Amino acid sequence: MDALERVARIGRAPAENRPRKRFLPAANEGKRRWQEAEELFGIRYPMFEDAVAVIAPDFRLPPEEEAAAREVASPGRPNVSNRITVWFVKWERCPATAGLPNPYEPWIEIWEHGGSFSVEHGQFVDLDDSEHIPAGFVMVRRA
Repeated sequence: MDALERVARIGRAPAENRPRKRFLPAANEGKRRWQEAEELFGIRYPMFEDAVAVIAPDFRLPPEEEAAAREVASPGRPNVSNRITVWFVKWERCPATAGLPNPYEPWIEIWEHGGSFSVEHGQFVDLDDSEHIPAGFVMVRRA
């Protein structure tokens, strides 16, 4: 499935809800992929920022694709959710990153399966399962 189609389905055609115990491993995979992207490209960037802007600063999504990806997660309200949907699509479209493990994919997967997360002070990611019950947290602060 195309990346833009995938984010467009979030909240509209939900995948099967997952048990609470499966959300924390997905978040840990998101952290691992962030670290992997930094190693692969020899860069450093905050986990919930645009990696492609650092890797390929001249690459841009077509404006209509960026707008479509941004409106998916929280229409009309800019926040980390709609930035992640844009960065997920951008990673998939960028020639320098396409085909490589997408560091935003685990976060998209959490949403696809009814879960949610919030970023606290750029250091902690709190996870909730599909029933809005806390499912754990991941510390993403650098040592």
